[in-house]
Amino acid sequence: MKPQKGLLTTQKKIVSWEMKNTGYFFLLVMIFTCSVSCKKESNAGALKFIGISQDSASYNSTITIFADNFSAAKDTIKLNGVPCPVVKVQGSNIIITIPKGAGSGYFTISDGATTLKGSLFYFNYTSYVTTIAGSLDSGSIDGTGLAATFFFLNGVVVNSDGSLTPRNSLITQGFAISTQPK
Repeated sequence: MKPQKGLLTTQKKIVSWEMKNTGYFFLLVMIFTCSVSCKKESNAGALKFIGISQDSASYNSTITIFADNFSAAKDTIKLNGVPCPVVKVQGSNIIITIPKGAGSGYFTISDGATTLKGSLFYFNYTSYVTTIAGSLDSGSIDGTGLAATFFFLNGVVVNSDGSLTPRNSLITQGFAISTQPK
């Protein structure tokens, strides 16, 4: 059987249309590939926040921030807007110290022109007690520093001049203690 002439012409037209459009398709794919790869190259060397080694710590703890293209000489890391001292930079690992009173919030990394928001961090609050006057012995002896004794101390007030007043007593700026009300 011989093919019909009209059918053969239609088949040739379809093949010609497919080849022409396939060429356009490949051209579009190549343009897209080039534009994507060019964008990636333009970001080469840009600061990039990757993550953190732990999501909670307390004051003076060290943690690791992971970031690409970080420079300790020109870039900064902050927690809740409080600068974090950089201890060491080794590749993408940046070891920082958690600053005092930073609170919970987000880390940011900045190169001056761009600030990147990083991971959420939870600040673990810690309390410290410092004995500035009084010995561990019970009593009511006037004295300086550890020479003073208290029978029952249950409160301290900071005065406007910077001196401390234990309940019914006075501690002056030189830490001389009087156990008797004045």
